Amino acid sequence: KSITEMSADVRKQRAAIADVERDVPLSMNLGLFTVNTSQLRKFLVERRQQLSDAILTLIANRIKASGEELTQSFRDIDRSLNRGVPDIEAVAELEEYMHALPGELDQLQQGLQEMLAEQLVLEDFEFVTSEEDFKTLWQTMAWPQRVAKTISLAAERCVEKREAYAAQQATEQEAYAKTLDRLDAVVGKFGKHVDL
Repeated sequence: KSITEMSADVRKQRAAIADVERDVPLSMNLGLFTVNTSQLRKFLVERRQQLSDAILTLIANRIKASGEELTQSFRDIDRSLNRGVPDIEAVAELEEYMHALPGELDQLQQGLQEMLAEQLVLEDFEFVTSEEDFKTLWQTMAWPQRVAKTISLAAERCVEKREAYAAQQATEQEAYAKTLDRLDAVVGKFGKHVDL
């Protein structure tokens, strides 16, 4: 069910509790007898409250599962951004990955918005979640900022590595050019020798 439908179900259960409290008296006079209906009333109210709490617990469990899934996705992205770049191909691969990242981050952001909407439903009904679930929710909400910082650091690292690899390549080209010059000089000396 969607969060809207589940929220409507909770409202329906809460309205049923109010109806029971309004419509079922604590006792009834039936001529010579007085019937105590307080236990029946209490049972009906508790049953409706249990149903309401069960739906809210289901929403809380969905939030927790979504949070764990989103956290894992963000961790995977963070891990990919922090991987080493031992050569220029790895730098190019990381830059390519960063350019493709906004689409994936938009999907994750959408998941965070759904998760927050579900949390707001719980707060509307004043449903108390565990401290662990509360921490998980807000740690998950902090991931986009952490990933943005990691993207920035990875971009800087790519620029630094590109410059380092370019300098290394220039040094290697100079060394290669000197080697070619020496070989050219050696080959040029071969002309002085005459076959006997």
